[in-house]
Amino acid sequence: MTNNERTTCLVVGGGPAGMVLGLLLAYMNHYLVQALTLTKGVHAIGIGMWLGLIMAFNVWMIIWPNQKKALGIVTVSPEEKAAAAKLAGMTSRINTMLSIAMLYCMVAQSHGGM
Repeated sequence: MTNNERTTCLVVGGGPAGMVLGLLLAYMNHYLVQALTLTKGVHAIGIGMWLGLIMAFNVWMIIWPNQKKALGIVTVSPEEKAAAAKLAGMTSRINTMLSIAMLYCMVAQSHGGM
């Protein structure tokens, strides 16, 4: 990208479909690799993209498996159920904090970058 080009941000739906759509849109607008490698000019949206990917990982690999244990969908001991509920809750709080930074980065990119 040249210094005169500007990257715009499009907020898409959540979940795996939203993540794939966001990555596809970045690819189609020719800034996916530059953003993910934090190239100057698009590093704000790149940081936002990485935060979003980290949050998606947290949901599908940490929160959801532990929520299933805490809700009794998966049979576990009471001690493991309590530990799973604590881990799922803490990771969910971390995702809430990351979402604030992610939103800031995505808005900053469309308003002059960082």
